Amino acid sequence: MQIFDCSIPLSSKTPAFPGDESFSLNRVAEFSAGDDVELSRFTASTHSGTHIDAPAHFIPGGKKLNEIPIERLVGKVQVIEILDTDCITLNALQRHNLQNCKRIFFKTRNSQLWHTHPHEFIQDFVYLGENAARYLAGLELFMVGIDYLSIDPAESKNYPAHIFLLEKEILIVEGIDLSEVSAGTYDLVCAPLKIENAEAAPARVLLLKN
Repeated sequence: MQIFDCSIPLSSKTPAFPGDESFSLNRVAEFSAGDDVELSRFTASTHSGTHIDAPAHFIPGGKKLNEIPIERLVGKVQVIEILDTDCITLNALQRHNLQNCKRIFFKTRNSQLWHTHPHEFIQDFVYLGENAARYLAGLELFMVGIDYLSIDPAESKNYPAHIFLLEKEILIVEGIDLSEVSAGTYDLVCAPLKIENAEAAPARVLLLKN
């Protein structure tokens, strides 16, 4: 079995979406200071690195992440490659048979940014277009993932992709690295931190292929 870890590492150098708190790890105790243990604490946005957005992120009264059935986070996922665009359009989606999918991850040129620009936020990332998001919201999906820190463009003011999907309780996974993954069907394990009453949480995202 092949196991692909599609999570990006969290450190003080991990880029954050503008306005979000950057990840920070601090030593509370360490052997080099004469302590008996190594102990750390961290601060971060719930949207740090690879993370999952729940409906409560944009929908008033929407479900928090801990209210989502765990079964939605584990199962088959379809990885769709769309490499030749700045925006994932409805026309691009209609080239694929998505009717029987429950989980979709989009692999775009964004995945290379985790390797070419791992420590800076890149403004012109590939995002999901409004009409494409509306189309996906009409499918019976559990999850949509994209390989950068937002599914909407950085300059968006109304966040249509977030709202269309989260209104339908379709979870959004952001900040995945699909650079080592080819298009196809995989088994997904998507495990967010079990934080109560949070609208999002960092996650470890694994794709498995026999």
